[in-house]
Amino acid sequence: MIDPRPMVTQTAAETDVDAIAELQMRITYLEDEIQHLNQVLEKQRVLLDQHRTQMDALQGLLASLLRSQGEPAPESLPPHY
Repeated sequence: MIDPRPMVTQTAAETDVDAIAELQMRITYLEDEIQHLNQVLEKQRVLLDQHRTQMDALQGLLASLLRSQGEPAPESLPPHY
């Protein structure tokens, strides 16, 4: 059976324009993704800094509690950590 739709052909220039447009869309998408990932990374860095500060405070509290009970404060974590 013959296809009644007319065959549409594109010139090389039209194909190149379409390819360039597709690449521009992909670049825009990737730039947006990079921006989003940078925002997520920054939030994680802030959270990590907060956790580090809290951990340091808790280590100081533990050391002072141990000293008040006459026990030596641990110098560092055991080697298996």
